[in-house]
Amino acid sequence: MREWREGNVFSRYRLLTWLGAFICFALIPLWLLNALIDNTLRLRYEEERQHVFIEMNSRLDFLSQHVDIAFYLHKLLKQHVDRADQHVSPMQSLKASITAIKKRHPGLFKFIVWDARGQTVESLTDEKSYKYIVNNLGSFFVEIAQHCRSEYPGFPELLTVVEKRLNLFRAYLGRFLVSSHLRYPFQKGDHGKFILGDAPDRFPLFWFDSRADFTIFCAANPQEEHRHIGVEQALKELNSIGGDISTSFIDLRQINEQQASNDFDQLLLLELGKFENASLPHRELNDHLVAFKLLDPYLRGYCVINRQDLPHGYPQRLKAVFFARLATALLLILFISYCYSLRLTRVNFSIRTRIALLFIYANGLPLLILGTIGNEYIQQLEGSLLHATHRNQERLLEEVDAGFKRYRSVLETRARDALASYSAEVQNRVPDSNDIPFFKNLIENLNAEEAYVLGTDGEILIGQRRARKAQSQTILKIFAAHSLHFTNRAVDDLTTERIGEHRTASYLEMSREAMSREGMGMFRSFLHVTGKVEKFSFGTELRMCYMTFFGNPEKRWFHSLLIMSWLDNQVQEAYAVQQAEELNRGRAGKTFLAGLAQHSGSLIGNSAIAEAKLRKILHKAFNLQSVHENALYHEGKRYIVSALAGRQLDNLSLAAIVSADEIEKAVKNAQIQLLWLSMISLFIVSGVVYTLTRQFLEPVRQLTESVKQIGRRNFGFRNSISSTDEFGDLGRVFNSTMAGMHELEAGRIIQETLLPQAHYQSGNIEIYAKSISMTKLGGDYFDYCTPNPGETGVFMGDVAGHGIPAALIMAMAKAIVLIDKESLHDPALLLTSLHNVLFRLKSSSFKRMMTCQYLVMNEQTGACSFANAGHCYPIIVSDAGGTSSFAEIVGSPVGITKRARYENHNLDIRPGDTLILYSDGMLEARNPQNTEYGPERLLTLARSAWHKDIQQYYTNLYQANLDWSVKVEDDITIVLVRFSGDSAA
Repeated sequence: MREWREGNVFSRYRLLTWLGAFICFALIPLWLLNALIDNTLRLRYEEERQHVFIEMNSRLDFLSQHVDIAFYLHKLLKQHVDRADQHVSPMQSLKASITAIKKRHPGLFKFIVWDARGQTVESLTDEKSYKYIVNNLGSFFVEIAQHCRSEYPGFPELLTVVEKRLNLFRAYLGRFLVSSHLRYPFQKGDHGKFILGDAPDRFPLFWFDSRADFTIFCAANPQEEHRHIGVEQALKELNSIGGDISTSFIDLRQINEQQASNDFDQLLLLELGKFENASLPHRELNDHLVAFKLLDPYLRGYCVINRQDLPHGYPQRLKAVFFARLATALLLILFISYCYSLRLTRVNFSIRTRIALLFIYANGLPLLILGTIGNEYIQQLEGSLLHATHRNQERLLEEVDAGFKRYRSVLETRARDALASYSAEVQNRVPDSNDIPFFKNLIENLNAEEAYVLGTDGEILIGQRRARKAQSQTILKIFAAHSLHFTNRAVDDLTTERIGEHRTASYLEMSREAMSREGMGMFRSFLHVTGKVEKFSFGTELRMCYMTFFGNPEKRWFHSLLIMSWLDNQVQEAYAVQQAEELNRGRAGKTFLAGLAQHSGSLIGNSAIAEAKLRKILHKAFNLQSVHENALYHEGKRYIVSALAGRQLDNLSLAAIVSADEIEKAVKNAQIQLLWLSMISLFIVSGVVYTLTRQFLEPVRQLTESVKQIGRRNFGFRNSISSTDEFGDLGRVFNSTMAGMHELEAGRIIQETLLPQAHYQSGNIEIYAKSISMTKLGGDYFDYCTPNPGETGVFMGDVAGHGIPAALIMAMAKAIVLIDKESLHDPALLLTSLHNVLFRLKSSSFKRMMTCQYLVMNEQTGACSFANAGHCYPIIVSDAGGTSSFAEIVGSPVGITKRARYENHNLDIRPGDTLILYSDGMLEARNPQNTEYGPERLLTLARSAWHKDIQQYYTNLYQANLDWSVKVEDDITIVLVRFSGDSAA
């Protein structure tokens, strides 16, 4: 009952042990590996997904630009005109381009071309009427083109030629033409486009350009079939780039006519409906990534990519494949190990290997944890650094934007300082033409657009402007007259008719009712902005104005009003350029400031990034207010861009550009730190393994070496284990054992000297014999002697047991053979003599018996006398291995009974016969099925193994018996005696 309980407890703890081993060595590593692989694949997929959606957004933005037919036609013609201008023969290239365009889009365009002299090129001109207008349009377009290029973005509405001749040309170009729009063909980026001139039924769009060798005019009349030509061309360009992203569009007006041809089309329409309701452009489906964009009220562009085309598009599938391959590899290793184990009885791993594997595993778990956490830490670190960079750059941009107020204050101070002495000078006089040089210098120094000094009746006392033509001053005159009279409290004396004798339109007139108490608010507000730079709208332009009164403020009498103005967009651009230069210079090229003017499309700032890449980001900022770009590459270098729309600088979007070197360096340092942690962990494990090797494995190594030295029979070897622990005790025991085995080895050497040589021949008798001991000191003995001349004696014995006692008996037998020469001629007498000696030595502590046999054979005739003392029956092999038989002669072993009787028997030995004497080790050999070899197999072996060479015959017998047995458990001795005779075969 107690044994059952102990066995039950053992089984229970054994189960817990196996369960703990499974959890520690299989479940936990797999869980950590799963977390590491899952996190790595998920992060890589998210990174790929982000890059794909960025690329999709870029493609859809490109598609959105081409929805506007005016932009697409401008881009198309500009490409052809640029190509013709750079051609060796511009006119021929232009002719080929016009022909190709008309063939590609029949009925869409109408062209007029002038040569360098201003003459119409009839072969390229479609307009055959309106000769006068056509002849004069060329010079008109040339002057506008030169102005817009030299004073970009240009103000064609202020050109004299436009003011004088616009009404004439409007009859041909279109009644809806706005003079300021004449700069559109020369604008950069998205600002360039065709000009709207007329109603849709009469070639409503036109475009022109002037180069050194030609001037071209093109009118376009887009019809229904031309509605999507820009988008379709953009799709061709995008889809011809290659890659796995497919781009297309959906026309909502035709969606009912389009039938979904497959499941994906139905799914795409379903996702489009979700986009229409939720306005979320990025959609992640089971097998696809899709991005939508509203192109116009009826068109929806989309990009799609199959997730299968992404390297990490299906993280879970990739993880399953990884673990499937891992399982396959493990099963293959186990199978190979199993097959290998079938060839070996036992597979052993050294203690050193086991401890090394254990510590590698123990260190592998922390490394897996470190890898899992470290990978996510690297991603979070990069994300936090990018977030901090964008936050700092946005703060910088906000400071630049807010600094525009200070810039205006500086401008105010400069204006006040420049006018201080002049205001004192004209307190008691009205400004006149003698003051024009002063105002000219004032405009130049302050970079103003124009300055007017107006009197109390609205008359212009002094007018000074830059090279541009001035706009109408009517509203300035009325505003100045009323402001001066309001300030001088002389409203009742003012009539509208007196103001410069202008009878203005009703929307410009300011009647007495407008100057009543209810209408005084505007002028009261005006008094608060005098002496400051503020925004005012005069006509169609928004300007920044500085206004101040000239006169005697102590008497509250003012005789004139100064209105000095700057173009608002130009002031903002000038400020942005100044800030960009200061920032780029102050930060040693580490941070760049760039801007995009909404009014003109001009790119501001000396940016390190190509204009085309940066313009898209700045353009997005106008719509999104804030744009972040984490990886913008230029010339192989990565940049980080933060862009936002200005508040004070409402005509600009600003971008701060910084190199990603610092972030990449920080990420790399973090990776190096993690690598160092891994190396330190490996170093610690290596140190522990080395320490354990010195403390535990070194004694084991010495003990192993001791065992190897025993195998080499170097019994003089001693280990040097000096510790006082169990290893020291074991080492001392080994040394003591080695000393004893050294003595045994000496005995073995002595014993081997007692045995004769293996090969012996005398007369017609040839003998070959060997004894293989199971231990160092065996109990088998054989010997040859010459009892009488012409005779050969052969003795063979087997002492029961092994080791030293058996060796002593063997030595006694050898001594009797050497000493008792009188008995050598008689086998029975020799066995009796040996029996008497052993029986006399028999005692309670020394009881040994010996089986033996002795024969005497005539070397000439082969006559053989044989006596047996309990030994195995000899085998006689005749006819060259044709027959074999036992010579069944019995007898009791020597040293057993007091009275032992041994008799001589004659053996029939014929020429060519071989007599086999052997020990019982041949018969008792067992195979893996525990089957004994036995006498019958030995008889068969004696025939099948026969060989004319007696030494080879011995080898065949011994090897066959050795192949049968699993291991040698007893001494094996074989003595072959062959009689040749005169008639031997």
